[in-house]
Amino acid sequence: MGIIPFRTIAYISNVGDDTISVYDITTNSLITTITGFDSVNAITITPDGQFVYVSNFGEAAISKIDTTTNQVVETISVGNTPRDIAITSDSSRLLVAIETDNEANMVSVNSNALMNTFPTGQEPYGVGISPDDTVAYVTSLVDDTVTVIDLVNDTVVGTINVGANPYRVIFTPDGSKAYVGLFDGGAVDVIDTASSTVIGTIPVGDRPFGLSITPDGIRLFVSNTNSGTVSVVNTLTDTVINTITVGNVPGGIAITPNGSRAYVTNVGDDTMSVIDTVSLEVIETISIGNLPLDITIGNVTNV
Repeated sequence: MGIIPFRTIAYISNVGDDTISVYDITTNSLITTITGFDSVNAITITPDGQFVYVSNFGEAAISKIDTTTNQVVETISVGNTPRDIAITSDSSRLLVAIETDNEANMVSVNSNALMNTFPTGQEPYGVGISPDDTVAYVTSLVDDTVTVIDLVNDTVVGTINVGANPYRVIFTPDGSKAYVGLFDGGAVDVIDTASSTVIGTIPVGDRPFGLSITPDGIRLFVSNTNSGTVSVVNTLTDTVINTITVGNVPGGIAITPNGSRAYVTNVGDDTMSVIDTVSLEVIETISIGNLPLDITIGNVTNV
């Protein structure tokens, strides 16, 4: 058997002590803990697995981590109180919601420079980019809206009204729909991306936060912070097919690139729940960092 050319790695932002836990899913082991952040929040890995970006809510900056060394290699200045981050499929650009400034910032991954600024609704939080990199959605907590950004022409082209307190947003792999978690609504709104309209609302648990979709696009996993559960949605019918009990105050959720496992951070008990995406059962609970809020998973080249 040849050497596996990559490892599947999870990066978890721990808000309790401003660290990042680096966990090797392939060997089920903690690789290292990265320090030196200021109020860590959202975390995202580039599709090519080369870099991880972390928003520092306590300062106007994003930290860039090299996945081959697991060290911070750049601190990028952005607007005040950066929140969620999304990265284009070609790993060339990232978009970050800037809560205090009511805008979204576009940053070049190569030059680490601010490329553009887009106005949004009040207190933007969640960011999603379509699989073809043509459109971005940014949720606004106060306005109950989604700002639509044309990434080809770099312009804001519309606003979609959604339910109460929209936190995060995610596109299906084919780009035909987007899902918006309604933190105060206990539901997920379904947006038809062709018409930019809400075509359905799916009741889930209390205060949904994290969203992740399997690579085949068939199942959406939603973490419900107040319920201690994960709702599993069939995206073909937009109905909940299962509810899985996980840890205390589940936060971020991410699915492995091969689609076999979903990892959920449990902020209330410093653990991760591992869900088998076929049996829809928790198969393992892993102790992790201090108040783990968010998680991202990707294939990282072996060095």
